Amino acid sequence: MTNWEEPIELRKHKRFRADENALIVFRPHSIKVASIVDIGMGGLTFRYSDIGSKEPLKELSELDIILLDRDFHLEKVPCESQRDWEIYKVHAGSRAITMRQCAVRFGELTQSQMLQLEHFIKNHTVGEV
Repeated sequence: MTNWEEPIELRKHKRFRADENALIVFRPHSIKVASIVDIGMGGLTFRYSDIGSKEPLKELSELDIILLDRDFHLEKVPCESQRDWEIYKVHAGSRAITMRQCAVRFGELTQSQMLQLEHFIKNHTVGEV
């Protein structure tokens, strides 16, 4: 018999499901984008595809949060990757497309960034996780 334990919740802030049009833009590689799964005042989780690579995302220290259908852009949010894991993998010919999920913790936010983040959570999320 396996001794299974409930994972310990380390988050200090509630998380909320993000609007389906909520994305992050990786900095400094602004060409890469990912879909936000959930977000809170302390951090967020996002999904991204990793085509042809077997390595998780590395050295993420800053990101932007945007909404595709609205005028919202929270720039240069300091962050630190906490966990990155594979969700599933699809083989398309000779290429493997891996869908991954990454949880990040926000670094020290400016007052303006905190206000924008609070606005985003209040107006662009669809319920508590």
